[in-house]
Amino acid sequence: MIDLYVLFQISINADDAIQTAAAEGCRIRHNYLFLFWVALLLVAPLCSTIVAQSESLMMNGLEEPGLSFQTGPYIRHDPIYISDNDGFVSWPGTGSKQDPYVIEGLNITSSGQCIYVSDTTAHFLIRECMLRCTGIGWSVLTLHNVSNGVVRSCAFLYGGHGVDILSSVNCTVDNCIIMRNGYGIWMSEADNCTLTGNTAYLNFEGLEMVNTTDTLVMNNTCFRNAVTGIRVSYDCRRNTLFMNSLGWNPYEGRPFVNAMDEGLLNLWDDNVSRGNFWNDYTGTGTYSVRGTAASNDRFPSILIDNVAPQLDHPDDIRFELGDEVPSVTWHARDRFPDRYVLLWDGEPMPLELWSGDDITVSLAALFVGTHNCTLFVSDIAGNAAVDTVMVAVTVSILGGIGTYLVVAASALSVVLVIAGILVVKAMR
Repeated sequence: MIDLYVLFQISINADDAIQTAAAEGCRIRHNYLFLFWVALLLVAPLCSTIVAQSESLMMNGLEEPGLSFQTGPYIRHDPIYISDNDGFVSWPGTGSKQDPYVIEGLNITSSGQCIYVSDTTAHFLIRECMLRCTGIGWSVLTLHNVSNGVVRSCAFLYGGHGVDILSSVNCTVDNCIIMRNGYGIWMSEADNCTLTGNTAYLNFEGLEMVNTTDTLVMNNTCFRNAVTGIRVSYDCRRNTLFMNSLGWNPYEGRPFVNAMDEGLLNLWDDNVSRGNFWNDYTGTGTYSVRGTAASNDRFPSILIDNVAPQLDHPDDIRFELGDEVPSVTWHARDRFPDRYVLLWDGEPMPLELWSGDDITVSLAALFVGTHNCTLFVSDIAGNAAVDTVMVAVTVSILGGIGTYLVVAASALSVVLVIAGILVVKAMR
């Protein structure tokens, strides 16, 4: 017969064993729960990265090609307003002819005017500035009631007027680019001024003169403006215009109006042997300038563009998905630029206007693989150049997500090993 005391001890020991086992099981369950959350915290960010990477591959299209307009380094600056000679005192120079005040190397973008100078007689020079207007109807640069001002090697973009010369005397605009404005250069009640070596294109009108006298317009290029290259309007007298290149104004299939003269006694040649270059000159006789003045260029020449654009060949590009995304830049130049188009793997993107500057294309969001990026540029006379850059987008493993999967699997393996060790210890 079994002793009741022994049975009692057995029952107590069994109960203790059950409670111990239950406690141990609870501890193991807590360990598993802890390990589960650790694994989740480790893997979740990696999964998010994988998803984000996949969405980027699936959803991002090719970026629109960028068109930069850069002619040199500039310092960003606020708009400048000068209302008398004292307004120049903070700028280098003394205001004499030999030592003019100098404003140079600035990059000014403004919703209004970028530079406004009025009521001055001091000599000054505005040089090598990039000026852009983001507002509607504003002039980028205005010289009002000014004498002895020189503007040289600047760029004027996106204004109602690029350059205004109003009621001013003895002012010069030289070697500037005036692009994508309403009126490129607008002169009103100006006298004895000089415009030389400027290029005006993609404006409504390249140059308009109103009530302007004794002004020299020489060696400028006006093309691809919407209405007229040069318009000499009413009450303009004794102005001289020669050695200018006037072509393809307006553009897009309309009859050319490269120049118009509605003034009096304006001269369209140097009165000796040099006239202007016209793309619509037939090659014989004089060139009749449109307008009520019935002016003639007695020594005209044909404006011919038979030179293809200059286009370099950038190196082919290879980069790994996830690295910093590079871009490809073509150095493209032409005297009379027109348009360009990009072809990605043979598929053309929308036709773009070309300003004659470098063309930069981002390679963001290209899919894994080898791509050909072909650039086709043409000038206004139909001359063209083409170049292709090969772009290889690579990944380490499994199309760009393999690396993340390997990391995730490695982290999960470590977690499982630790869990296994704990389970073995718990079962001993």
